[in-house]
Amino acid sequence: MMTHGGCAVQVQEICHLVGWRAGRLKSTAISAVMRQLDRDDGTRTVVGVDGGVFEHYGHYREAMKEGLSEVMGKKAANSVEFRHVNDGSSLGAAYLAAAAVRVDSPRDSEGSQNDWEKENRGLQEGPSTPNKTGGSKSKNGGSPNGTD
Repeated sequence: MMTHGGCAVQVQEICHLVGWRAGRLKSTAISAVMRQLDRDDGTRTVVGVDGGVFEHYGHYREAMKEGLSEVMGKKAANSVEFRHVNDGSSLGAAYLAAAAVRVDSPRDSEGSQNDWEKENRGLQEGPSTPNKTGGSKSKNGGSPNGTD
């Protein structure tokens, strides 16, 4: 017959194993991102981590380091520093939104068209149509390369 004290010890051990596994799973995701960014060569990298488990469960950081070391090697794992970040979800969403806006709107810091936009204006306006002189013009009446 199991006592309440024995059951508590088992529950505690299960919680420890689940937390350890979660840390190691997170390290595989981090290593995948680092490889994608070509930062798996030992370049110093700071990774911001949000959440109560990282903040309050002492072994979680250790599990993440061990997982990184196993997947990427000791040199790369030792170059990674984990830091707790408050409101990481909000910051991450803000960074993604800023990156999406920048990709959708290629403009320089003053908000004017950049060289890429100027050079590709004819491509953005659609196909050109022949004009009366045998040349071609874009839908808005200008030349297809935007040099008028």
